[in-house]
Amino acid sequence: MSLSLNQVYNPFYDFFDTFDNFFPQRAVSGKKSNGNGGQQVTRSGGGQLRNWFNASPQIDLYDKPEAYEVVASVPGISIENLHIDFDPETRVLTLSGEDSGATEEDQQYLKYQERWSGKFERSLTIPKEPRVLEDNINASVNNGVLKVTLPKEPADKPKPEKKKIKVQLEN
Repeated sequence: MSLSLNQVYNPFYDFFDTFDNFFPQRAVSGKKSNGNGGQQVTRSGGGQLRNWFNASPQIDLYDKPEAYEVVASVPGISIENLHIDFDPETRVLTLSGEDSGATEEDQQYLKYQERWSGKFERSLTIPKEPRVLEDNINASVNNGVLKVTLPKEPADKPKPEKKKIKVQLEN
């Protein structure tokens, strides 16, 4: 099972590309001139608004025999700024966090910015069967790659059988 979240064609994104074509010389970071006669850094072409909407980690979902694994790209995000929640009722796994980007002190020197910074949140629904053992979910980060393991309930566990209920006459 694979989960493709970055589609090749999406008319919603193409709508914003139209605006990028009308304004091809915009500041990449949205900053104004520095006021000292410095030039505003610009970039030709569209796609700036498309990049804003894609400012969240790319995710892969693996359905392995013993567990579901979610792998997400989270480069530069510290584990203190990374949050993972799982709702067992809805089976929704939510990854959220924040990349603060350049420090406030460095902002005064920033002339060109393409790297995204800010808050993000991604949610995905884990398949209903087999059930996730929510008490055993774990997560780790290595070289900017987050791996969340959601262990499955063992397949050999007997399923509850239908139970016949005897009807009694009330006195």
